Amino acid sequence: MKFISEKKFLRSIGRLGIVKTSDDRSLRYLDETGVLGFDFTNLAIPDLSQSPYEGVAEGDRSVEYVMVSTLFKLVQVLDLFPVYLYASDNEWADEDLARLVSQKYITADEASVLQNVIDQDHGMDVAVIERDEVKEAARLITPQITALSTECCAVDGKGRFLATFSQDDEVSFNTKDNALYNASRQFILKLKNLPFEIIQAEGSL
Repeated sequence: MKFISEKKFLRSIGRLGIVKTSDDRSLRYLDETGVLGFDFTNLAIPDLSQSPYEGVAEGDRSVEYVMVSTLFKLVQVLDLFPVYLYASDNEWADEDLARLVSQKYITADEASVLQNVIDQDHGMDVAVIERDEVKEAARLITPQITALSTECCAVDGKGRFLATFSQDDEVSFNTKDNALYNASRQFILKLKNLPFEIIQAEGSL
């Protein structure tokens, strides 16, 4: 996993038409005309025994983990790398990770990924994820929205998509590319036994 400074990242995506929101807590398209997308949202506590991503991280069975993993699986299938992960309103980890593990707020694997970021002094930087690092990406993002209350975003290097991960149990995928939207929608529609809802502006998929 590589890292770049927040300043360099914001300058780069600004040239792609993606900017910080007015409250500085997230990212948005400067021109939101023609934005397409969908949300993953946790509206219920379902039976996860049939989750399609049960094997992605044995022992990690939270709905939020599956939502985040599904988003990164989509990015992997569509080959949208490199992907930049941005903790927009905080650093990646500013709490006692061992305590969070002991209290079962995060897993040991998640703590390991977070600790590695801190040990490298990249707590305030933007992570750059390649195709073979989606597992680490999910373990970096999931505790942000479940335990650390940090709004996060993911953007590919060409600005083809903008995803947001929020503390209100929602993962959003947005794009202004019609072909990319159609490809992502086709992928999502093929998935079965998802433990969360998928919502478009027009209604549920």
